[in-house]
Amino acid sequence: MLINRDHRKLWIGQLVSQTGDFVFSTTLALWIGTVLLAGRPYAPVAVSGLAVAVPLATLLLGPPAGVFVDRWDRRRVMMGADLVRAALTGALTAVSFLPDGTLPEGAVLTAVYATVFLATGAAPP
Repeated sequence: MLINRDHRKLWIGQLVSQTGDFVFSTTLALWIGTVLLAGRPYAPVAVSGLAVAVPLATLLLGPPAGVFVDRWDRRRVMMGADLVRAALTGALTAVSFLPDGTLPEGAVLTAVYATVFLATGAAPP
């Protein structure tokens, strides 16, 4: 399995990507629960919203996107999707560094949910 050079590169790339996705989702959950909504009684519900955004994006964006992606160049699609995911993550990182109170909690949570939803939609299968 790992003797083929191209397959090994793909396997290692997917391993790094999935590790990054895990770290990203864990960081978001901790940020929402312990920093953004610290001490609020609805913090657990807000954190569980992350778990809802992922399957929702898969169900709503996956089938329509699959129709087009199957007809396009796979390499360009994967590279473009990774660029979209990087831009979304970068934008959310910029939001996280804003001083407290700059944006209302609802706006920050909306940005988090939208980022997770769109990044999941752009993720490779």
